[in-house]
Amino acid sequence: MTAAFKLSARLIQSLILLGVAGTLLGACSSTHSPEVGNWQLTLEGYCTERYEFHADGTMVLYSPPELSKARYSLESADEPGFYKLSFFITEHNGEPSCYGESGGGVGFENAFYLRFEDANKVMRLFSAPDLNSPSGAFLTREH
Repeated sequence: MTAAFKLSARLIQSLILLGVAGTLLGACSSTHSPEVGNWQLTLEGYCTERYEFHADGTMVLYSPPELSKARYSLESADEPGFYKLSFFITEHNGEPSCYGESGGGVGFENAFYLRFEDANKVMRLFSAPDLNSPSGAFLTREH
């Protein structure tokens, strides 16, 4: 496993743990914060994960068999165009992610940086608020 993949896997794993179970609304309205709605991450050769961000600051992640719920906050980072996503796991079913790892359970906290691209249809992940620190991972909005 390459170092870039390990970094991507760790950021992905952190994002996986963001989840909050709920109905899939398919929200893509511009009246919401850019993260609100359903997102997908495909790990080539492994699996596809689904994320649902809610306007109330809760989230759900489906990485079968893993299911996680969390509270999250998204705020502008110091660097223009970047956001800092922080989260705290409130529920976790104890199962590993679809790629076989489990990086935390209830009480796990983490934060990372992201940018929205392509008219808020892509959420690109970064280890720092810097274009030179991409994780290689990105999520695409589901409609």
